[in-house]
Amino acid sequence: MALYDRIGRSYDATRTADWRIVERLLALLDLPTNARICDIGAGSANYSNAIAEKGYDVSAVEPSPIMREQARPHRRVTMSAGVAEHLPLDSGEVDGVISTLASHHFSDLARAFHEIARVCPSGPVVFFTLDPRRRPITWIETYFPQLREIDLRAFQPAEALVELGGAALGRTGAIAPFHLPPDLTDNFLFAPWNRPEVFFDGTFRANTSGFARSDPARIAEGLARLKKDLQAGVWDAQYGQLRTASSFDAGFCFVHF
Repeated sequence: MALYDRIGRSYDATRTADWRIVERLLALLDLPTNARICDIGAGSANYSNAIAEKGYDVSAVEPSPIMREQARPHRRVTMSAGVAEHLPLDSGEVDGVISTLASHHFSDLARAFHEIARVCPSGPVVFFTLDPRRRPITWIETYFPQLREIDLRAFQPAEALVELGGAALGRTGAIAPFHLPPDLTDNFLFAPWNRPEVFFDGTFRANTSGFARSDPARIAEGLARLKKDLQAGVWDAQYGQLRTASSFDAGFCFVHF
């Protein structure tokens, strides 16, 4: 919570729900409209509101008051303070559960899954997450190697989520890869995989937990190298094909039950 109290003040400037992620979440949930969905780690409720717009009622749970204060009110979204390990919901209250790029902030994943099983004992559960072990070293990590170090510490392997969730929910999970499109509207850290110039935007960096957890001196060194290589044409000579690529596999995936 303290991290997003610190970095979340300009969150909505760069982080908006991407329609393709919303579509995949809803397809994997496979619930009728008017179903009630819990969004854990809802942030400023971007995905909660996008799903509510599709005709669902959403219980959005978010620990950071800074993030909750930014949430735009929606008549079908109820925003509550809470954490994944102690959900402020009654047993069996919701028909499905989602969590988008939030599970790596949970303090106890096993406990969180048991809470999910309590509030949603038989409905679908869908996590959108990242497993850095599922991608090779990218240009981003070439210039900012600390980001991979941070991701490897923060993100559990997708298989571990499947195992923990399966044990708590009593059903088998699956992993569905999500290749990033070139025009994501949710500008999380790997979203501008084809637009290195975005990395010079301080607001973009401020709204990503990876950069927020990095040593500023190492960030500055990486930015200086990236700027030099862009000006000299080195980046485009090595990675320029990404500018016209249709997608990029950065290790993002949906873990669903």
